[in-house]
Amino acid sequence: MIEVRKDGEGIKISFPYNPDYIAKIKTIEGYRWYPEEKCWSVPYFECETLLSVFEGEKLVIDAAIYLDELKKELMLRKYSQRTIKQYLYHNREFTPCAIALQRIYLKVGWIYGTFKSYWGIRAVKQRRYIHL
Repeated sequence: MIEVRKDGEGIKISFPYNPDYIAKIKTIEGYRWYPEEKCWSVPYFECETLLSVFEGEKLVIDAAIYLDELKKELMLRKYSQRTIKQYLYHNREFTPCAIALQRIYLKVGWIYGTFKSYWGIRAVKQRRYIHL
C-alpha cells in the first residue's frame, strides 16, 4: 500500500521497501529521499506524473491534495473567501467517499465541475439549501 499525503509545497510518499516502487519514484523529476522519516518527496506540480507512474497500484491519497486543487480553481474564478470556505467545508466529507468509489485523477475541471454541477442542480431542483 502506497500512502500519498501533502506536506507544504510537496507531496510525501511512503510505502514498504519495494525496489520496483523506488525505480518508479526515481523517474519523477525532483524526487528526494528522507531517511529519518523513511519516505520520498516529489514537488507538488508532479502530482499527475506520480499518479500515472503508480497506475494500477493501490494508493491511499490524502483528501487535502484534492481540496487544494479545488481551492485554487475557486480562487481563479474569483469566488469570495466565504464561498471558498463553504465549498471546502462541504467537500471535505464528500472527497474521501469519491476516492473510495473510484480512482480520481487530479483534473481540476472535473473535480470543480462535478461538485458544482451536482450540488447546484440538486439545490435548484429541490428549491432549498443543501445541508450536509
